[in-house]
Amino acid sequence: MSEFAFSESPTGPLPLAVQVAFSGSRFLLDEKAHPSVDAAAFYAHIQQYLTERLRGLPQELGLDARHFLCGLSQLAVGADTLFSRACEALNIPQRLFLPQQREDFLAAVGSDGVPDFTVEQRIAARKLFDSAHVIEERVVSESADRQTRFQDVNLELLRVSDLVICLLSTARDGKAGGTSELIEDAEKRGRPLLEIRVDVGGEGQPQFTESWHNRSAFAVPQWPD
Repeated sequence: MSEFAFSESPTGPLPLAVQVAFSGSRFLLDEKAHPSVDAAAFYAHIQQYLTERLRGLPQELGLDARHFLCGLSQLAVGADTLFSRACEALNIPQRLFLPQQREDFLAAVGSDGVPDFTVEQRIAARKLFDSAHVIEERVVSESADRQTRFQDVNLELLRVSDLVICLLSTARDGKAGGTSELIEDAEKRGRPLLEIRVDVGGEGQPQFTESWHNRSAFAVPQWPD
């Protein structure tokens, strides 16, 4: 835990966490539609974008030296993995909310019969699970239904977060418990939400379009007097 120690004196201001919930698409690049695009380079660019976006977020939100970001997410394939790597790169502590126990989560199979994780993705996820920046791993659903479990995760992300970031491809994913449903739930609850859309731009580079929802609803956390 020493990685997250603060230098304030015992009589100085106590640190305050700003809980940033994240959710994103499993697939941010349609490789069939863009066969000439280097997928590894495309996702690397997105990870770098997320890293820089998180780096600049405290200034954009008007935070001061007392505040630090804390990431909240699952650790699914795709955007969630890129977010976790961005948090790791910036030494941002992260809390992982899972729809089921870790090994069951990594071995899960979708409704189409395809495993959620390939062998390589499972190995990469385990490394992130065990990374020093992860400070909590918690199962937040007891449902036996797959979609309900993911919906429970979305609700818990909304419940504890100060703001939400969602990263999706330009094709909206309408699955129950998915990122699009999280966006809808966040809008209903008036939660500050940064929606980021990714498309393939010139020379196969990712192109980002950002839109804030309920930006004015964000309140900088403060300790009571």
